[in-house]
Amino acid sequence: MALPSPLGLFSLPLLVLFHLTVPLGVDPPPSGPTGPGEGSSTDLREQLEARIGQEGDSIAISVAYLDLGSGTRVEIAADREFHAASTMKVPVLLEHLTPDSVQATMNRIGAPGMKVLRGVSDIPAFEAGLSNRATARSYLRSLEVIAQCEITSREACRDMMEILEGQEFTSELPAGIPAEARAQGTRVGNKTGSITGILHDGAIVRPHHADPYILIILTEGYDDHSVGSAAMAELSRLVWTHHTASP
Repeated sequence: MALPSPLGLFSLPLLVLFHLTVPLGVDPPPSGPTGPGEGSSTDLREQLEARIGQEGDSIAISVAYLDLGSGTRVEIAADREFHAASTMKVPVLLEHLTPDSVQATMNRIGAPGMKVLRGVSDIPAFEAGLSNRATARSYLRSLEVIAQCEITSREACRDMMEILEGQEFTSELPAGIPAEARAQGTRVGNKTGSITGILHDGAIVRPHHADPYILIILTEGYDDHSVGSAAMAELSRLVWTHHTASP
């Protein structure tokens, strides 16, 4: 079932397209596993599902995690569609980068679940029922092409990481990273999205003592965003603890 979701997320695909240096038309890279299986972590999945279960039936939460070193993936409802939240920079960029061109880029990189159907101020499209959508799996893929520098120049990748690392909203996933780890050199770049009842975040985390990873958490149903932020931070802490645990 499709759910509403916030559009702040859609500055991310716009960011990728804005920095794109490779022409469109090549085959997209293969997407990751469609669910738990080889390379997944049952232990982490169980911990996340147990914590998500504490939120009750009125809250929808989707999670996607990728260890960029081992390729391990954990996905929980990662194909569930959410409304995607935005800010004024999205309609401004869409004056230069059309929804069609952004969608073509998302399809090309293997992230078709990032559905860019209209600009924020396109009222006729909104009234026609066209809403931008996002899934955790496709959002993860959007961050993966930045983290792995797959389709842009190294300089562009550095620029995009600097933008993500300069994020001023850090109450969700970054809040799950211990302050001492940040002080020791762990880097976190994230992109949030929120509107009424919707709260999302996606992050590229580069621990100072372990391989980097990507974490996406999309949520719907929190009337009080501070409650949602706290839950997302706890989930982020579970992932951090699992990911950085000594073998």
